[in-house]
Amino acid sequence: MRIGFDLDNTLACYDASFMAAAKLKGWLSEDLSPTTKSQVRQQIRLLPDGEHKWQELQAHVYGPGMGMATLMTGADRFIQTARKHKAFLTIVSHKTDYSPLDEHRRWPLREAARQWMTAQHFFHDTGLGFSPEHVHFTTTRQAKVQAITNLQLDLFIDDLTEVFLEPGFPHDQTRALLFDPGGLAANQSPIHRFAHWDAIHEWVFP
Repeated sequence: MRIGFDLDNTLACYDASFMAAAKLKGWLSEDLSPTTKSQVRQQIRLLPDGEHKWQELQAHVYGPGMGMATLMTGADRFIQTARKHKAFLTIVSHKTDYSPLDEHRRWPLREAARQWMTAQHFFHDTGLGFSPEHVHFTTTRQAKVQAITNLQLDLFIDDLTEVFLEPGFPHDQTRALLFDPGGLAANQSPIHRFAHWDAIHEWVFP
């Protein structure tokens, strides 16, 4: 079996990161306690110039604040089970080298992601067991879909419906597994929706 993973908001969880960064900037009141990235985004976009503030927040969280991210609950169990089944595992992430708001190119986003994965033991034989060469970053969503096609994956797990709806996604060879913990996505065939990693685990490895 060949399994591919998205990184941001699929394996890497930023819920606490976004909340802490928004409060640090004074954009989120201390008496508000949104618990997910989506809830923080909703609050920030209500502010004056909210869309720009949200982009700035993302640039911080995915760059200098990347170290605050955590591994999604249940993802490690799924990966370890997949290893026991001798599955080929790879990561394909749509991530630019730098945020458009980082005009001085101070915070390389891909390097921040690699450092976070190293700290989370992605590349340790006794950890998650990924090979660095099996982590792919693409500049566009179209390139991400092409990479998924080229890797001939049986499954791909992502939190964005848009990836699976992108023209050219190889539905004839790759099953689309949507990680949707907020339950916000609409049912769309042939996309399979899951609210948590344990549900994906039971579906793939019953």
